[in-house]
Parts: sequence; structure tokens; C-alpha cells
Amino acid sequence: MPRVGPNYTLPQPPFQPQTPITSAAMNSDLSDIADALTASLARNGAGGMTAVLPLSNDGFTFQNDPDTGISRSAANTMSFECGNTEVASMSPAGMAVTGDLSATGAVKQNGSPLIPVGSLMLWTLSSAPAGWLFPGTYNRADHPALWAAANADIALGNTFYGAGNGTTTFTIGTMDGYAPVGVDAAGATLPNVTHIGATTGSKTAALVTSNLPPYTPAGSISNGAISISHNAAAANGSTTGGGGYSCGGGTASIGASQAASTFTGTAQGGTSTPFSIAQPSRAFKFIVYAGD
Repeated sequence: MPRVGPNYTLPQPPFQPQTPITSAAMNSDLSDIADALTASLARNGAGGMTAVLPLSNDGFTFQNDPDTGISRSAANTMSFECGNTEVASMSPAGMAVTGDLSATGAVKQNGSPLIPVGSLMLWTLSSAPAGWLFPGTYNRADHPALWAAANADIALGNTFYGAGNGTTTFTIGTMDGYAPVGVDAAGATLPNVTHIGATTGSKTAALVTSNLPPYTPAGSISNGAISISHNAAAANGSTTGGGGYSCGGGTASIGASQAASTFTGTAQGGTSTPFSIAQPSRAFKFIVYAGD
């Protein structure tokens, strides 16, 4: 008879001592054993499975590494364990990576963490997800992977991070009001952004004379000649009137032309108020991946 469940039972009843054994009974047992072995999976995997292999709740491990394997940790949940530590689990809700995601990273692509420590990302909510930090001051011991990376970079001139109180804390620089730009080591495109964390720019600018295009005025202002005329004395007196003078014709000229005119006016136009150069923007939070 075929195997029923995990147990195999001989088709013939047990043979009794000192009783004859028929060839038919013996052959029946041996044939049934051969059929059961043929239907079983060989240790080397020959033949392959012809049905789903059900596992016990304990799942399976490896003979040379019994601390690593797959098990059923809860209803409809499969867990992956390495070194007796669950590193990931799968359920209808999705896949959760529960291992250490610090400096080395449990989830990798081509040998590198999918999200490296120190990554900066736009964030649209008021609270940060696990493993991510807003700008601020933090304890070094709480975020060792990020502090180790930041400390090494501070020595290279990175000012986005700070040493905090110098012993137990460190700081993450703010992005409030700033847009990210690429580092320009030569300072040829934007001034001052020669290292990571540097800031530059202003929201307003004052228009000065040097900002205006060059202009050379042309023209002239002139005055005409000014002449004053008077009558010269014609006689010492009048024959008809007593003792008076009469003036005869004559002219006196005062210069052919006068110097150009000058004047002083009053200020005209605006009030020299700086104008805004802030581009239209929408504000979000920035978060940094700490890897813990």
C-alpha cells in the first residue's frame, strides 16, 4: 500500500517467529517498499518534487549552518534568519527588512547600500521616517554611523555638519530657506560655494551705478552776446532849455558770449529700495539618512 502522510506501513502484518513466511507475503512487502522509495525525494534532489513541500512551523536550516534558515514566525508570515537573528520577513502586508541598516547596510545593490548614510532628501511631512533626521543637534552615540561619516568629512572642510559640544553631540546644518546647488571648488559660477555645506546668495539686491549701462550725454548750452547801448553827450547844454544834457548815440559791448550756465536740481524718482531676486519657490523639509 502507498505511504500515508509522513509514516510508512508495511502492507503485510509482521512476521512471527517460528512461523512459515510465504514468498507472496515477502514479495508484497519488498515491492511496496520499492514503490515508496521511488516516490520519495532522493537526498541529492534527483527526480525533483512533484508536489508542494510542506514545512513544519520551524521551517528549515542548513546542516553546516543551523543558525541560518527560513521559518514561519507568525500566521501568514515567513521570516529569514541569519545567525539566529531575523533580518527580513514577508507577509501579505509586504516585506520588512529588520536587520542592521547602519554603515554596511543590510539591503544592497551591487555591493553598496541602496540608501547610503548621509543621503539628503526632500520630505513633505512634518515628522521624519525611521532612520532619517531633520537638521538639528543629536547625540553621537545615538547615530554612530552618521557621526563617523560626518566627523571624517568635517576634517575635509565639510561645514554642513558640526562637532556640536565637541564631545557627545554633533549638528546637521539647516536647509531652511536654501536651495541646494553643486559645489564649485573654483568659485567660478557661484561665490563662496567651494565646499560642502557652504552658503551663498541673497534674497534682495541694490541697484548701483555700476549696474547701469554706459551712457555718454551730448549737446550744448550757450548764451548770446549781451550789448548795452547809451547816448554820448552831444553838447554842454541846450539852446532852448536851461543847463541840461542831451545824449547822443553810441554803444558799449560786454563780451561776445558768456560762460555756460550751471544749476542744481532736486532728487527725482524712487527711494533706492533693493529689489527682490528670490525665485518663486515652494517649501519642503530636508532629511538626512542616519542609517540606524
